Amino acid sequence: MKVSVVVPTHNRSGMVARAIVSLTEQTLAPMEIIVVDNGSTDDTAAVLHDLRSRFRRLRHIREPELGVSIARNRGAGEASGQLVAFLDDDAVAGPHWLEALADAAASSPGAAGFAGPIGLRWTRQAPRWVRGLEGWYGHFDLGSTRTKIDYPLYPFASNVAFRREAFLSVGGFPSELGPRGVQRIGCEEDGLFRRVAARGWDVIYEPEARVYHWVHPERLSRRYLLRRGVTQGTSKVLVDALFAGSRTRSERLRRSVGAAGDAVGAGRLALRRGSDGTAMHALVAASENLGSAIGDARQAAVLRRQPRRDPPGAPGPIGLSIEQHDQFARDGFVRIPGAFDEAVAMEDRMWAFLARRGVLRDDPATWPIGEARHLQKLLDDPVFMPIGGPVTTAVADDLLGVGRWGRPNHWGEFLVTFPYPERRWMVPPLWHTDADYVDPLEPLRGLMVFSFLNDVAPRGGATLVVAGSHRLVARFASNRPGIAEEASAASGKAFYRSHPWLQSLLGSDDDPRSYDHLFAEADIDGLPARVVELTAQAGDVVVAHPLLAHTVSPNCGAQPRFMRITRLRVR
Repeated sequence: MKVSVVVPTHNRSGMVARAIVSLTEQTLAPMEIIVVDNGSTDDTAAVLHDLRSRFRRLRHIREPELGVSIARNRGAGEASGQLVAFLDDDAVAGPHWLEALADAAASSPGAAGFAGPIGLRWTRQAPRWVRGLEGWYGHFDLGSTRTKIDYPLYPFASNVAFRREAFLSVGGFPSELGPRGVQRIGCEEDGLFRRVAARGWDVIYEPEARVYHWVHPERLSRRYLLRRGVTQGTSKVLVDALFAGSRTRSERLRRSVGAAGDAVGAGRLALRRGSDGTAMHALVAASENLGSAIGDARQAAVLRRQPRRDPPGAPGPIGLSIEQHDQFARDGFVRIPGAFDEAVAMEDRMWAFLARRGVLRDDPATWPIGEARHLQKLLDDPVFMPIGGPVTTAVADDLLGVGRWGRPNHWGEFLVTFPYPERRWMVPPLWHTDADYVDPLEPLRGLMVFSFLNDVAPRGGATLVVAGSHRLVARFASNRPGIAEEASAASGKAFYRSHPWLQSLLGSDDDPRSYDHLFAEADIDGLPARVVELTAQAGDVVVAHPLLAHTVSPNCGAQPRFMRITRLRVR
């Protein structure tokens, strides 16, 4: 298995050199080491230039926009390996790290992510009060047995690896999360593994894939750890805002008051414990709760300042036609032509934004391979608000009920893929649904809304869906005892094993002709199903049932694919 390693770095030239050297001593050599220089102002460039003369597999990429998530995503987008492993610049990898990760990936073909233990290397003797708080410094260990990691437990980003297609398809690390230079934002791993868990994909812990993380001397102080706790609390609220954005201002205020009360309670506990060695645990808990209180108060203030987004004027369209309702019930999706205006202006805005980062509309040589995650910075840009205009709103009202769904703060994350040079078209095996298998077929609890910002042609990166699979999933769930207590990954595996045609979706073959049978209608024990590419024109919207099975597909066309997706939820 070909493995690429991505190492983001910012002003740590000495440490990143040690990380790189550890990668050159692996029992399984990486096909490339991609160091993403994230706006360094020290001698990082000179150090990397020297190392490149010694290690020919080393690549140096400059990413001026600060953010460790942005840097990691940039590296993954540039990677060529089937597996992309991430190592922090202040960590070193054990000699069997990549070999163990590759073995776990080969042994678990249905898993998307892999992780290993992280040990700590102290730059000076650790104080006694650190005992039991090592996790705050990056320590992670689930024992000596290979096992599955089920969210909400998740590993740290200094020792994770992903199948490249899976990582890019979920959007990588949320760019809003993670440290940005001196700005200490956390929880980028939480955001990423939420996305992975939502698709029902497995994450495997491999005990032999060991990494060691240096603990900087300035972090061995109570002041640092208490500030770290506050940052963690505010970051958790930011994760909640990104993934549960329909919370009202009053809900935010109630959560803020509750967290403040918890902080006071933890502070009192610390005073009672005095010097018994565990007071610091309570103080860290108090600081984290304080951060949560601050974060929710900030989010409540943001909601107060937001203008009303409902379109003014007279009522618009009435929703779906009878024929469109029938198609949605049968296939699980329906395309709404010309659902919003200003698609040309939206595409122009995206190209203008990318041009400032050297990605030029008329020069394909500047286009990145795969995704351009920088565009997530434009989530709240007002030029994209027409996506949620009268037509899209009327369709959502028709399917979910007027006033029953939470209007999003923006119309979803960007789904952007640039053409893959010399890449054969294929059907990736990363099929998933956006809802739990136990969700009801009816009444609808939500919708996926795909909005097309430019024309998407066949084999041009269009999302693939299994038409009719929402009914297959619902039937499977109703006939599977105990599914409510079952992990979503286990349900997914069992679903695709339940019929040979569904099993064939998980095959991998570089010959496009081997997929022809998937696009012809098949009978799945009395229910029809077929694979469909969601091609459309700029300004179109596709609304889909959350139980609909879908997957990313490679962009083998001549133009980038510019889309957005939002997931509406019933209140």
